[in-house]
Order: sequence, then structure tokens, then C-alpha cells
Amino acid sequence: MTTTTKHLTRLTPSDLAAELTTNTKTGLTAKEAAARLQQNGRNQLTAAKKPSLLRQIGHHLSDITSLILLFAVGLSAYLALTTDSDWTKTIVIGAIVILNVVIALYQEHSAEKALAALKAMTIQTVTVVREGKTQTIQAAELVPGDLILLKAGDAVPADARIIQSQELEADEAILTGESLGVTKTAEALATAPDDLGDAANYIFSGTAITSGKATAIVTATGMDTELGKIAALLNQTKKQTTPLAKRLNTLGKRLSFVAILGGIITILLATLLHQEGFTDSLMLGVSLPLLQFQKPCPSSSPSVWLMAFRRWPSATRLFAKSPL
Repeated sequence: MTTTTKHLTRLTPSDLAAELTTNTKTGLTAKEAAARLQQNGRNQLTAAKKPSLLRQIGHHLSDITSLILLFAVGLSAYLALTTDSDWTKTIVIGAIVILNVVIALYQEHSAEKALAALKAMTIQTVTVVREGKTQTIQAAELVPGDLILLKAGDAVPADARIIQSQELEADEAILTGESLGVTKTAEALATAPDDLGDAANYIFSGTAITSGKATAIVTATGMDTELGKIAALLNQTKKQTTPLAKRLNTLGKRLSFVAILGGIITILLATLLHQEGFTDSLMLGVSLPLLQFQKPCPSSSPSVWLMAFRRWPSATRLFAKSPL
């Protein structure tokens, strides 16, 4: 919750209108609405630019585990071609590499599906007051300062501060996990809440009006809404490394270093002591790094986010309070 939003929860309707340069009776002018649309962009969720399939595959093959596996595939294939070894090891290790990439790609695809589900929660049209006239416009054209009219059964198209209400309740399960309707009011708050979800005079994009009716002034649209922040988190599962993932990466690198060092020592000892032929020693040494293949995997973090999203109604404020 930004400082600006906290400040708005404490303002009277007239002070709020002055703060957002709008009017509680006539709303925005068409000219001003067009200018704000140009400045703030359309009221819709956006996805991060998707890299090509080859780039995604290359990214997942560049981590230390995949590199070790690829080296093992090449070595076992070389031994199968130059000795009487069979292709079993090559096929098995190659299958592991392919499976690892497929799982990672599936996770990214799931993130995209989750974002698409968020987009589906946004509505197509909304009733607004502009230049004193009540009209229906595309929800994507809403801008901060717009005066919107909502009634029971309506989906909320953007984050907005309530200025008039009558027996108003909203379903905010998408944000809070609460299955019961939340009572809303137009009254200014004496103190700003620490959590935006606790602001009784606010309604949020993606939630629904379950009873009553309200007039509200839009304060945030698109990716600036609370729903947009959740969409941004889904985007970040693909492009941003969380503190947990960084720690897992560090642990994985340390385990890999120890395993590779042990493999090199094994190759040298087996060769120098003439216990095995060089090719057998080489394969034995490579097998040690492969033993640490099931180390903690950072790619599991996006999976946790996606599972949480699918079980959203039972997870109270999960995205807002996650330390990842």
C-alpha cells in the first residue's frame, strides 16, 4: 500500500475529489479522461515479454546440474561408440535432461495460464459519470479520477475509494481469502490501515459487489491495482530471482563443486593406481557429480506460487505477506 493510497483513505469525498482533480457530481471531462488514459495507459493487466522457445530451453540447460548431465551424456555416448559399452546410460541420462527441461517449461506455461486467469477476472464494461452524464464505457478505458457506479452483482473494474454507499458489501476472497462478504463504507478513516485489504472505504479490481450500491472514485488502474501487483508477481516467477532461489542456487553450486572435485580425485586415483581403465575411471568420476542431481531446485519456487494461486480462496493474503 503506497503512501498516497494511505493518505486517500483518510480524506472526505470532497477532499478526495480535489486531490485527484475530479468532481464528485460530474466526474471527469472527456478531454481530461483522454489525457489521463494517454498518461496512465489502459486499465488492463500485462504479461512480461515471452522469450523464444529456444531461448527458454537454452536458459534451463545452462545451470550447473544440466551442464553436468550434458557432459555425462556426451561421455557415455563416446564410450558407447568407441568401446563395447551399450547405450543404456546415454538414454537414461538424456531422458533425465529432457525431463528436467520439460518440467521447467511446464512451470513457465502454468505461470502464463495463471496470469490469463487473472485477466479473465477483469470486466469488459463499466458505468461511469463523465461530464455529468451516466454512460457505459470499456473498462480498459477507465482512468484515475473516474467516477464509477456499482451495484450488487457488478465486478469491480479498478481500485477505487468509495464516496457514497448504501448497505454495501463486497466479496474480496481473491485478495483476502475471506469467503464472507466484507462490509464497506464511504466514511473517511481516522487512521490509515497498515494493509490495503483492511481499508473499509476501498474496493478493489477483480472483487465483486455482493449487496448494496456505491459511487466511487478510481484511484488505480491496470498493473497499479492490487490485482496488478499479483500479476506482476506471476511475471516475476519467470524473470526475477527471489532470496530463497538465490540461497538454493548458492547451495547447489557448493554441492556441485564438492561433487566435481570428488569426481576428479576419483579419476586420478583410479587411473594412477591402475584399478580401472581410463575410460572406466572417467565414467566412475562423472557418476559422483550425478549423485547430487536431486539437490534443492530453485525452479520449485514458481511452482509454489502457482499452487498457492490455484488454492487462493483458502490462503489468506498469501501474496501480500510471502517473504520470497
